[in-house]
Amino acid sequence: MSLLKKNPSADYFLIPPAPLPDIGIAMAEPNLRKLFLGMRDRAFEMCDKEAVGFMFKFLQGMVKGRSDFGLKQLEKQLGAEFGMDDKELQEKVHLAGEALRAVVHE
Repeated sequence: MSLLKKNPSADYFLIPPAPLPDIGIAMAEPNLRKLFLGMRDRAFEMCDKEAVGFMFKFLQGMVKGRSDFGLKQLEKQLGAEFGMDDKELQEKVHLAGEALRAVVHE
């Protein structure tokens, strides 16, 4: 959270292995940004693991294709930040994906 306080224009930071610099992520679309920030805040403030699954889904598209930070690193970072093992994180990501698909198909 300290990186976010120092850089209010970033919505989240990806932390690649040294010596690579931290990567500030900002959601460009206002409605998606509002949803992401709500999930991020729930995850940090209430340790809401379902919100972590949604965070992963939001960040997934921003990480795909990056050479400096991949999906496995995102899984590792979120798992470490929120005390989740791989299985638990994958379960929450799956549930978030199901919920998002249901909303899209309504």
